[in-house]
Amino acid sequence: MNDALRRTRCSDPSAIVEHLEAHTDVIVPLANGEPDTVMAAVDAAGPELDGVRVHQMHSLRDRPYLHGAYPGLRHVAYFLSRSPGPPSTTAVSTSRRCTSRRCRTS
Repeated sequence: MNDALRRTRCSDPSAIVEHLEAHTDVIVPLANGEPDTVMAAVDAAGPELDGVRVHQMHSLRDRPYLHGAYPGLRHVAYFLSRSPGPPSTTAVSTSRRCTSRRCRTS
């Protein structure tokens, strides 16, 4: 176990930030499964992050990093669809720091 994690209470969501090294991919559950306090800590650390990508199917809360507020923190949104065209455009997906991915589960 990491020494930094041992020194931090498990209930402290900012402890996750210490594990976000450069070019880390973070997988976040969709919608109501989104860990609000953890994602708030990741967003707050945005100015210090380098090449971190958050992958999530449906973001429940609007956060500054979703709109490109921090160059080192990027959002990758996934959309389920049967149509072959591009995903519908939203305010989040038009941000230069957000990438939309169409995915199929079949």
